Amino acid sequence: MDKQKRFYISTNLTIIYRLTFALFLVTTVYCGALTVPLYVDDSVILNQADNLIPPDTFLHLLNFRYIGLSSYSLSQLFGERIIALHAITLFIHFLNACLIWFFINALGQVLASSEGFSIKEQQLNGMSYAVALLWLIHPLNTQAVVYISQRFTVLAMFFTMLSLIFYTLSIRKQNKTSYSIPKNVSFILLSICFFILAFGSKQTVIFLPVFIFLMTFKLITKQRIKLLIIATLSVTSVVVAFYVAPEFIIELDKITRETNSYSRLDYFATQLKVILQYFKLLFFPFPLKLESQVSLISFGSTTFYHYLAIHVAFIITISFISVRYKQPLMLIALAMLYLGLAVESSFIPIQDLYFEHRMYLPSAAGLLILTNLCRLVLNSFAKTKILKLVLLGLFVLCFSVLSYIRVQEWQTPLKFYQLELDKSPNSTRAMSSYGRELAKNGSKKEALKLILQAYNLELEQGVIRQSNLVALLTILVDSGYYQDALNLGRRALKHTKSRPKLQSLVYSQLAFVYYKMNICEFAIGWSNKALILDNNNQLAPQVILLCSK
Repeated sequence: MDKQKRFYISTNLTIIYRLTFALFLVTTVYCGALTVPLYVDDSVILNQADNLIPPDTFLHLLNFRYIGLSSYSLSQLFGERIIALHAITLFIHFLNACLIWFFINALGQVLASSEGFSIKEQQLNGMSYAVALLWLIHPLNTQAVVYISQRFTVLAMFFTMLSLIFYTLSIRKQNKTSYSIPKNVSFILLSICFFILAFGSKQTVIFLPVFIFLMTFKLITKQRIKLLIIATLSVTSVVVAFYVAPEFIIELDKITRETNSYSRLDYFATQLKVILQYFKLLFFPFPLKLESQVSLISFGSTTFYHYLAIHVAFIITISFISVRYKQPLMLIALAMLYLGLAVESSFIPIQDLYFEHRMYLPSAAGLLILTNLCRLVLNSFAKTKILKLVLLGLFVLCFSVLSYIRVQEWQTPLKFYQLELDKSPNSTRAMSSYGRELAKNGSKKEALKLILQAYNLELEQGVIRQSNLVALLTILVDSGYYQDALNLGRRALKHTKSRPKLQSLVYSQLAFVYYKMNICEFAIGWSNKALILDNNNQLAPQVILLCSK
């Protein structure tokens, strides 16, 4: 057997061993995930998936996460739907880790052939595997994997990584001594197709074209003028389009905000702090929360400039290390880290200020930066390989234990929300969620107290959560406090004028209260008002049907 053949067999055996270990590890860590029940908006998402209508236009396919919603139908092929839902998500999560491994390898090989970057293939493969393995069992990613509604995030990353891989391969197919703008049409088309599928899974991947441009600008050093011209023409065309048709700006404002509770600038200022919380959880993932209580930070305040300075210092430091020690992978990872957070953590106001699953894709870039930093530090010691293996083993062990514990916490909703309230005693979501679980278990008085406290606190902040309002009205009706329910609903109508769907829901809830009071004339009237505001309201037709009997 010649030397080349032995090397080929040895390489393939190494890959098989590593894949087997990774599969064993993720199965052990997430063994409890298969039986995790529904949380928060899971039932709503599954209902949307069950009643999914094929899109009539291409924009409809992209805008309503049709690809992501349609993926839930795969579980209907199996008997136990909850187990199937989790099993499919967990399998995609494992595939995502494999794609991260492949992408870093492919990107590293392109960079290794360029000027100023030297890394052995064995070292590159080892580093990419370490990043993929740490990402696979990192506690910060448990929320995206276990929380059924976040299949969108997991699936979007799957298609995003495929898009990046094929684009990188299109560059690698060029002349290895002098890279040029990609001309491999088949790989480029595949990259575009996977980007469309990713966008149809979750719109947060809209950052991908910008990241690909920056990645191309870094890789293709001899044609940067052409790339700058392309970028300038693209930006100019967008500006001209808005100037010619200014109504686009109004429409863009509508579709790029979820709430009017706070301004874009204040949301951006607050996210500077939130992102640092995410970063902290990358290397110290404890404690993990469904939602962290975050106070709004005013744009232009001293606090805003404080967090902005930290981000600027971090970007400058990583960029300097990347250039000084010739580590271009770190620079590309830095761009991916911030761009991956740009949609949900910048200028698009979202009602929920904090969610750990938003770091699902950016965490891969963050771990790539951390791994490179550790490698640079360890390279100055003797017996570097042993130290690297020991350090990797410690991280894998710690992350595995913490992830396992976190997955187990999701098993029982009542215990889970109690822990959430203990971790964040001022979180209104934790209060109301724990209250709803108490109500299901018969403790209605304690539940009513908690949900009412959460509702009043949010009302002071100018926020009304649909889940809180519905839960509060439901408990009041179940407890026979019909007049209190009517008073609460009428007050809520004044605060929901700018949210027709929520106001429709309030009308239908009030209609149900009147039905329970045997005042069907009012019940039918309020149900009709609900349907005028939202003809997809499901409760209103049921109330009308009940009254007709």
